Amino acid sequence: MQKVIIFGTSSFAKQMHYCFNLTSEYEIVGFALDAKYITTDSFCGLPIYSTSELLKIIKAKKIKCFLSLGYKDMRARAIKYDQLKCEGVSFVSYISPYAACQIETVNIGENSIILANTTVEPFTKIGNNVFIWSGVTICHDVIVNDHNFIAAGTVIGGQTIIDENCFLGFHCTIGNNIFLAKETLVSANSFVQGDTEAHGFYAGAPAVKKSMHKASGIQIN
Repeated sequence: MQKVIIFGTSSFAKQMHYCFNLTSEYEIVGFALDAKYITTDSFCGLPIYSTSELLKIIKAKKIKCFLSLGYKDMRARAIKYDQLKCEGVSFVSYISPYAACQIETVNIGENSIILANTTVEPFTKIGNNVFIWSGVTICHDVIVNDHNFIAAGTVIGGQTIIDENCFLGFHCTIGNNIFLAKETLVSANSFVQGDTEAHGFYAGAPAVKKSMHKASGIQIN
């Protein structure tokens, strides 16, 4: 059984602690935070380690990590993943036992999740640090690049490519053979029928570009 430390102590970290405990593949042995954010000794009944302690433990005991930073600041998620990766941290991914995912035909990277009631069709590629929430449908031959967040109920048509650091809101639909450029933000319930522009915010059915966020990146309140 692979021992894992979850980086983060948010409600999302608590949820992932629960999810990992549904399987016999992983054992969660603690949580971690940057030292300046630690205000208590434990979370979910397990110890909280500083980042420096985490790095020592991982090297000494061959423990892996799961980074549970959410979507509030999408660039921050990517930066922290890259920082830890540069320090030699290895990450685990999670596929819910209640997801319909033909794992032998799907390529999934590190620190990625596929939650319950999600369907991932064959020949799909999912990068690193990709969070796919509950009830998502990803059709055949889709490529989802690194650091993306796909909210519950989203449908992605076949042969679509999603570039890095995109956020797809609740119940949005992406058509077939679409290219979502880097840092595309799609509002809930939108229908994207054509390629997008990098750093653009799209909303509506059909979706149209509403604004740009190149300076700030995607930030969700």
